[in-house]
Amino acid sequence: MKVALGQIRIISNNPNKNYLEMEDTIKRAIKENADIIIFPELCVSGAYVSKRNLNDNFIEDVLSYNDKIVALSKDIDIIWGSYYKEELLYNAAYYAKNGAVVDYSLKSNLDKSRNEDQFFTPKSKSFSIEIEDIMYEVSLDNHKENTIYLCTNIYKHDESIPMKKNSILISGVGIYNDGNSVFGLRGESYFNYHGLEASLNEVYESELLVLDTQSFIEYLNIPSDEILPYILPILEMFDEEHLSYGPKWIVGVSGGLDSSVSLALLSLAIGEDRVHGVTMPGEFTRDITLSNAYHLSKKLGVSFQEIPIGKLVKETVNTLNEAAYDRVEGLTYENIQARLRGHTLMSVASLINGVVCNNGNKVETGLGYATMYGDAIGALSVLGDLTKLEVGQLAREINEAYDEDVIPLNLIPKIESDRIAWDFAPSAELSQDQFDPFKWGYHDNLLVYLLSNSPESVLEMYLDESIYNTNFGMYMRHLELDNPHAFIEDFEWFLRTIQLATYKRLQTPPIVRVSKVGFEFENQSNIYKTKQYELLKEEILKK
Repeated sequence: MKVALGQIRIISNNPNKNYLEMEDTIKRAIKENADIIIFPELCVSGAYVSKRNLNDNFIEDVLSYNDKIVALSKDIDIIWGSYYKEELLYNAAYYAKNGAVVDYSLKSNLDKSRNEDQFFTPKSKSFSIEIEDIMYEVSLDNHKENTIYLCTNIYKHDESIPMKKNSILISGVGIYNDGNSVFGLRGESYFNYHGLEASLNEVYESELLVLDTQSFIEYLNIPSDEILPYILPILEMFDEEHLSYGPKWIVGVSGGLDSSVSLALLSLAIGEDRVHGVTMPGEFTRDITLSNAYHLSKKLGVSFQEIPIGKLVKETVNTLNEAAYDRVEGLTYENIQARLRGHTLMSVASLINGVVCNNGNKVETGLGYATMYGDAIGALSVLGDLTKLEVGQLAREINEAYDEDVIPLNLIPKIESDRIAWDFAPSAELSQDQFDPFKWGYHDNLLVYLLSNSPESVLEMYLDESIYNTNFGMYMRHLELDNPHAFIEDFEWFLRTIQLATYKRLQTPPIVRVSKVGFEFENQSNIYKTKQYELLKEEILKK
């Protein structure tokens, strides 16, 4: 029996394009003499459909395409994910054969992170089909042995979805945008038959794989820790789906690591002809920074300009002086510079029909190290789900892709056994000798840990010393955080700063998501320290 896996590109809110993609894939599968073809969950409507589109007319359109798919089943059996409606609306998987629907499954475990519970009614129903000598349950809920699992698989190398014996996992490729994050639908569908595994290896690639169970070969899908192959397609699809009018992407190029990586990423994803760099030197800009910015723009071949902000800063301070604010200094003065850079970028964007790229990384986003209406602006945060160390890794991958050092090596962190070394330490350059206030390596990995674990668990690990075996604890002795008082002081600053920055994160652009854990379900309420937290803290300080 020949089984076809239709890992297709799915575009949210565009059932016509999705149907045409399915139709073409079905025709190709028929040419290869496939007996059955299987498509992903919600492949007609798209994985995320906003409320503005989910109305009766849109639902009727989706259901009408279901009828067209059924008509295509005269020459091949088809399983696909779409809407099912009686009085209520359900997330369903259909099985059509010989021009008629044979059976269907309904999803009961609705994904609240995709707001499925706002659109669909949960209901448990499944059916089974036989492929050669094995009965497979067709399910939208369960990924287990002897199952055909239709899903939306959005996270890079999600260990919660390992291969199961005698199972098929089918996922689409594409993106969906929930307004806060831009998720990538990575694909990586597979068929495990009697322990032999066939995988669709090209993540983010539409692919048709036809397998004959009588001559099943083992395909190896070796996981990679690379970031570039995962993030580039998301940028390409975001630009195609949300910015189809083809604006310029404006990048504020400071000459630092993050902005350099943003500029190179967009050049690779969109093309250098639609990327424009702007460097905005100020009073504290260093020569090496400006040199890096010009080096990068020349290597990439993007349009580039220098717009100094010194006069704007001076006039802003003069205006405030005239309004009786005699002293404009410290953080206020730093933020004026950052906001004027944001103002400049937005002005350039309006002049050349562009959108601004947000350059902030995950640590800066988490701790609010950005100025509202300054460097926190943008149409998309391309690095907001990557720690500084991951941005450094991405820089190395970009240099490999270009086969030369387009990202200056003096910007890329050097990861040693228990410390991070820099030739040119990160700085916002908003005051004299200013450097970013982070403990690189430790804070990067601690933030990721705390996004899915409790503060109490960190204190517990500190007490039993297992913390030194974690990917953040390995840096602690070098940073002198093995001192209990220094550890608690830094830890509570870290927690407090994350919480205080919530309002900034709520106003940042959508973040490109490539990891499993991001900034979701934000709450601006004050930090509550449990009794257990206070007991653990007290015990640590006694050490």
